Amino acid sequence: MAEVVHPSFRGRAYGINTSANNLGSVVGPSLGGWVADAFGPRAVFVVTGLMMMFASVWVQRMLVNRRPDEPLVGAPEEGMAGNGSDRGADAPAGG
Repeated sequence: MAEVVHPSFRGRAYGINTSANNLGSVVGPSLGGWVADAFGPRAVFVVTGLMMMFASVWVQRMLVNRRPDEPLVGAPEEGMAGNGSDRGADAPAGG
């Protein structure tokens, strides 16, 4: 994760990752039990497989096919309003 996330966004990225893992640990067994009860135990494997295929496609599109010249995830954009980077050299500091 550190290779694709901008240093200024790394803490938040690791926090989101950890939160998602913990959420999955809490919600997964309950959801799996509900799916098994409603549709049978084999349906749990089908649902899990579909979710894994979706995640694989998403990772492939977002990270693996990333061009080397693309900015890192979470990198501040140039000229964003409010960060001072869009001021000209002659602009007053307070404005």
